[in-house]
Amino acid sequence: MREKMNARYWESNRRPRSKETRPGGVSVPLSARRCLRYALGTLILLGTLGLLAGCGYVYRTTIEGFIEDPDGAGINDATVRVYEEEPDEPDQDSPGPIVRTQTATSGGNLGYYSTTVLWEERFGDYGTEADRRDFYLGVTHDDFEGKIAKIPDIVSDQTNRVSSVVLTDPDAPEEGDYGTIVRTRVVRDDDPDEGVPGVRITIKAGEDDGNGLMEDEYRERTGDDGFVNIGIEWNDDEPDPDEGEESEITIEVEADTSDTDFEFADAENGTQIRTRADVEVTSDQAVNRIGDFYVERENGD
Repeated sequence: MREKMNARYWESNRRPRSKETRPGGVSVPLSARRCLRYALGTLILLGTLGLLAGCGYVYRTTIEGFIEDPDGAGINDATVRVYEEEPDEPDQDSPGPIVRTQTATSGGNLGYYSTTVLWEERFGDYGTEADRRDFYLGVTHDDFEGKIAKIPDIVSDQTNRVSSVVLTDPDAPEEGDYGTIVRTRVVRDDDPDEGVPGVRITIKAGEDDGNGLMEDEYRERTGDDGFVNIGIEWNDDEPDPDEGEESEITIEVEADTSDTDFEFADAENGTQIRTRADVEVTSDQAVNRIGDFYVERENGD
């Protein structure tokens, strides 16, 4: 009896306890099964972390608008670049733009552009439906100063019409600089309809330098019809707010007949006698017409 019990004991202990019979008759050790479960759990965890770290939703939108000059005229052939982050220069290449396009005429309107933008975001402002974010435009043109413009609140899955970007001419006067054309005429005292050519006109503009002299001087001679047009510029750092974007200035105008056969008229005919005049001109007018200068032939001829 003892021998039978010992035989059963040893037989039971010899049975494989570290194996599990799978369907199909394949036996898998329990330790291997635990390893498989651990590996599978690790892969799921790593996959989830990878999704959170590097994946998200891709959003798409259309951005359109116009590039214009300061007068509101559209500018064709401007290059428009769209950046995710604000660039240091409007044509920055590194990091470069996510898309670029050129302005052209659309519907008879110059300076139009339209481009499609794609971006990836882990969590959109509107969930999986849509996202909203800011972009930056870098705009360049051969004849204008480049410009960087922020375009905020661009929403995906729609067309976003953004404000026009205004480019300035590098040769245009800087802000605070104003200009106009001063037009005057020199005529004969005995015949005001007849202009006198060759009279030198000097315009002094700007601030007094403390010695009775003005900052800027402009000189031109009258033409065959006695007229002269002189373009002047001046700076006004603090223009009158009531004048808007315009400015006024008092200039000194002198006429010099020394190189001609004329001299300034006397008062016998009741004409205006002057060799110089202080007049006020404004940049609000493209041309400021000031009074005539009257002269007569030397010796009263």
